[in-house]
Amino acid sequence: MHKDEIVGTFKWKKEGEAPKSSRHVKASPDPTYSFDPKGSNLTEVECFRLFFCEEITNNLLLFSNKKIAKEHKTDDNKLSKTSILRYLGILLYMGAHHDVINPVEELWSIDHGKSIYRNSMPRDNFKFISSHIETYDVGQPDDVCDDAPDTSDDGDVEEKEEADIGPEGEYFNCAEYSDRDFRDLSEEQLRKDVRINGGIVGSGVVKVVPAITPNAHDSFSKIRVILDKFISNLVNQTYYKPSNSVSVDEHLCSYKGHMWAKVFIKSKPGRYGIKFWTGMALNLQMYCGKCGGKEDNQGFRVVRDMVLPMLCRGNKFTVVCDNFFCTLRLSHYLASCGCQLLGTMRINRKELPDEAKTIKGRTPDTTIFFSKGKCKLISYFNEKKKLVLVLSTCHEKNEIGVVEQDVFIGKEKMTIQQPQPFLDYNHKMGWVDTVDQMTRYYTCRRRTNRWNIKALYDMIDIAALNAYKTYSNYHPCKRVDFLNNLSGALMKMK
Repeated sequence: MHKDEIVGTFKWKKEGEAPKSSRHVKASPDPTYSFDPKGSNLTEVECFRLFFCEEITNNLLLFSNKKIAKEHKTDDNKLSKTSILRYLGILLYMGAHHDVINPVEELWSIDHGKSIYRNSMPRDNFKFISSHIETYDVGQPDDVCDDAPDTSDDGDVEEKEEADIGPEGEYFNCAEYSDRDFRDLSEEQLRKDVRINGGIVGSGVVKVVPAITPNAHDSFSKIRVILDKFISNLVNQTYYKPSNSVSVDEHLCSYKGHMWAKVFIKSKPGRYGIKFWTGMALNLQMYCGKCGGKEDNQGFRVVRDMVLPMLCRGNKFTVVCDNFFCTLRLSHYLASCGCQLLGTMRINRKELPDEAKTIKGRTPDTTIFFSKGKCKLISYFNEKKKLVLVLSTCHEKNEIGVVEQDVFIGKEKMTIQQPQPFLDYNHKMGWVDTVDQMTRYYTCRRRTNRWNIKALYDMIDIAALNAYKTYSNYHPCKRVDFLNNLSGALMKMK
């Protein structure tokens, strides 16, 4: 096989082995982001209400009171807006002090509890709200039954998506973007026509349309009203400008109860739960389970849904994702929108040349790279004799060099050569996992058998984290201090 030879069905150019260097090469610069100076006067509560807005609170109050009226046949126990706000404050304070696992009786106890709980709300009131808070209109018939057949006692194991190419326009779930004349991946041209429908992005607000996937009906009707408004607040926030790189990954809301869309992801701390597709807490989408059959090209559709609101605003960035999402088709789509892609690839992708997947005859710690237009494919056979594939449109040919690094294999120290794109991927990919870690440490999620309330708790955690990031940019502080001030202000609402 000679250098620069065309290989594979998709006509990759084999560039040969990546040049080795003994010099230390740093990862790409840290992602750049900025905040609008107009937000410097925002209080903790105002930052929180940017994401968990008054409309969400009003809907919670409306739905909860309808549930109370239906169950108790009286209006005497109706909740007030103040009680909902104080309830949110108590949840946030519990999360800040790791009290969510403690029994309510202990927290309100005179001998062993905390006076801040007793002063903000009676114990029985808190328990009453916890059992009656609702995220949907109980007066309407349910679209989905909680007792739907479960295909596995352990939940749906994460799907192994194949890279079949389907009709391009079939997966749009937003009215903001439409495209036409999609070119086949085998062609060298990367550009295609992309247009924004006039009048859709009016007054700087991106409309959020409920995700309509090939899995026909809305499986999440019990959380849809609250979820759509929350997502709208995420994508339309005005104080934060995204960085030059955004990561798309899976976020797992831990839940071990019975649910048709529960998944098992071994790499996540919670392992079982409700899966969200998320991009740095700037957007998210719920995974609706295997309702109506397998969805083809799910990874491509999810990434496009995640980045569409930012594309509508004219932002240009690099999308960093793992091998569930990364495909050659996705790199072409992002390139046509002026964006870049960096991600690992699964070895069973049919667009990959056999030469990139072959390990027979290769020595460990070697790198071969291929090119196809703007796309660079790096095949790295590491020191553990494991093949790793990375696809990049943000690195030029002269940037595919490798760098020496010292690693430990067992107790033995070895020097390895690692490609520059791998350093950049490891440096930029962990942002969603960081969000997971930060929300789990100060989570307000109490034990419940209702999956929609578990999802509500997760939204409160994400809103509180985004609020902290916004507030601390203008007023640097510890996160626990921010949560104390936020929860204290909510618990004193009148």
